[in-house]
Amino acid sequence: MKCTYSIAVMILVSILVCTSNATIAQNLTDWTYLYDAAHTGVAADPVDLPLSMSWRYATGESGEAVSTPAVGPDRIYFACGTKLYAVDRATGAESWPNGYTELNTQVTSGLILHKGTLYFGAADGKLWAVDAAGGTAKWKYAAEKAIKSAPVIHNNIIYFGSSDGRLYAFDLSTDQLLQPFETSGPIESTPAIWQDYVFVSSQDGYVYALKRTSSGFRMVWHAQITAAHMKSFSSPVVHRGQVLVSAGNRLIAIETQSGTRRWNFQAGDLITGSPAVRGRRAYIGAADGIVYCLNTTNGKPLWRFPKQGSRGPIRSSPVLAGDVLLVRSGGTQISLASRQITSSRQPGIGPGAMPAVPGMPGAPGMPGAPGMPSQGQPQTQTYPALILALNPENGQLLWEYRLQEPAQPTTTSGQFPGYQPPGSPMAPPGPPAAIPGAGGPVPPGPGGVAVGPGTSYTTTQDIYTWYVDSSLVCSGGSLYVLGDDGALYGLDAGASDNEKPVFEETIITFPAPQADTEYSFAIPNESEELFFPPPAAKDLLQLPGAPPLRVATKVRDTGSGIDPDSVQILMDGQAVPASQILYDPVQGIIWWIYDPEAAMAHNYPAGAHTLTVRATDWSGNQSGARIYFVVDNSLTEPKIPGMLQQPYGYGPGGFGTGYPGIPGPGMPPGVGGPPLPGPY
Repeated sequence: MKCTYSIAVMILVSILVCTSNATIAQNLTDWTYLYDAAHTGVAADPVDLPLSMSWRYATGESGEAVSTPAVGPDRIYFACGTKLYAVDRATGAESWPNGYTELNTQVTSGLILHKGTLYFGAADGKLWAVDAAGGTAKWKYAAEKAIKSAPVIHNNIIYFGSSDGRLYAFDLSTDQLLQPFETSGPIESTPAIWQDYVFVSSQDGYVYALKRTSSGFRMVWHAQITAAHMKSFSSPVVHRGQVLVSAGNRLIAIETQSGTRRWNFQAGDLITGSPAVRGRRAYIGAADGIVYCLNTTNGKPLWRFPKQGSRGPIRSSPVLAGDVLLVRSGGTQISLASRQITSSRQPGIGPGAMPAVPGMPGAPGMPGAPGMPSQGQPQTQTYPALILALNPENGQLLWEYRLQEPAQPTTTSGQFPGYQPPGSPMAPPGPPAAIPGAGGPVPPGPGGVAVGPGTSYTTTQDIYTWYVDSSLVCSGGSLYVLGDDGALYGLDAGASDNEKPVFEETIITFPAPQADTEYSFAIPNESEELFFPPPAAKDLLQLPGAPPLRVATKVRDTGSGIDPDSVQILMDGQAVPASQILYDPVQGIIWWIYDPEAAMAHNYPAGAHTLTVRATDWSGNQSGARIYFVVDNSLTEPKIPGMLQQPYGYGPGGFGTGYPGIPGPGMPPGVGGPPLPGPY
């Protein structure tokens, strides 16, 4: 390919910054995106498990966390929305005089730190240089389009790509711009440096091996990695004589010297992060929610996590910290490249216009695309974010932690006219009750029947623009992650964790007389630590005992997270069979499912029942909750006590949520409609 150079409008603004003795004393060291110029994803320090939340810094900028933070000796630097922040590593306290720097443009690349200066790209098409001590801009360089490529510095030259298709290089010693290298597509990946080579991938479908000259770049080779319909979002990784780069759902290995392809591995969905590499192994996650360990000699998989199902899409780069592989899964409203998605959130509803209840099991098979929204509503994709710690040798789960979900957007309320039969034009349409797991499509749940007086429903709408998720950052044995709630989390093995798991709302679901419909009620929990006598039967929900009966209880732990192996369920003091228990770590939901085989199907025993649910966090703190209900097999309709009218209610307005679908064979639960508060 002939390298051409088109003169672009270039702006270089220098701002003189006075540096005090106190600033010099901070001795800020360098921080490189993905830990080194070759992007190996190997942190300098190990981590001990379990980690507990040491602090949380909330920005209030939910829905715009796409940039990977940078770490200094005493501070963490990160961007959220149009603001740049610096907080204390130990406490999470604000470090800059004004708390943050307003940039008036969204940061669209990871941050790096070099000799006391932060560098990053932004949606305004500028590479920013900001003083790390006080947060003031030092200079900005303008490309022709947005910069989503995190910069990398090698031998005092800063390299970065732009959506204008050029790879730029700027000599920080001489303030000289070298001649850019031009490709035929946007460059959204970060260049990787190895010896005197620069490797970069472009959306034109090629990865390029370049050598820097006195005035610019010389191309050594270029290799095609994608077809016209595929995109490459991740940054190249250089390891053991190979360049590893993703294209669509493939991870490809290319010889560094010749550009010859050695192997390619195909995941079940898009790969947007870069692999972490060590020894003869590469670790990569994909949007199918699976972590893969590959042999770098031939690309053959050595193990996958989980062995069945998934934990939610993985759209960032994993990190190796000692004997632990750390991965972030989940996320909210992520688009490919910079496409806008409009999210319309309502009380969960199933196909047609029926309120959402747990989805039915999905059939096994290859991963399918998410179910399309009913009646033309925009598609919503919401996956609570998890941090996974795995054994890099065998993929065993060592620890997991669920981040807080983003705050709901501003809501508007209207009236829902009580009972509406399926397909009624009065019932509002919305997203499906379940989306596919990794093993095959999970169809939407059959929906419930809204019962009782007119209640309110809630409709919310927001618009997000997403790129890829912010990657995890490890330093000094601590872990830092920028959540979808716009908060930066600091987690550390030495942090005190005295908080017990907290049980939240419970939903009980059972068949309704109408065909293919179910009742879904929100009922209160009672802490197991309270010793009050059970409520009288007249004050409890009374329901027919015909299967299937399902009770779903939400549990959260903000300290060290829920240990999935600790979940227990007892019915009337007796442990229930393991086949009736399901814990969904993605949603934080514990299920009791009574649904015997057809040949053995019989109603659940009549009488008052107490369901006890228990969970322990990774630090050993245990708590439990009791749920009371009455089975009366003479009933065809439930008897609803007055206590359920306020504040819990029932139908689509009272609880206002669609719970996840029950998993099909070899699959995780499908994700339900996003939980929303009821009108009460």
